[in-house]
Amino acid sequence: MDPGVFDRDDLLLFFRGDFTRKTVLAALAAPDVSWVAWKLDERMTV
Repeated sequence: MDPGVFDRDDLLLFFRGDFTRKTVLAALAAPDVSWVAWKLDERMTV
């Protein structure tokens, strides 16, 4: 997703769901992703 659409340089996304370590690592490997937070309440911040 291009943050320029929102007139921003960066974009922070939140996801709900049942994520595994493998899913989190795949998200971190995506282009232009700087960090991923995997939370105990089953949310992921990218």
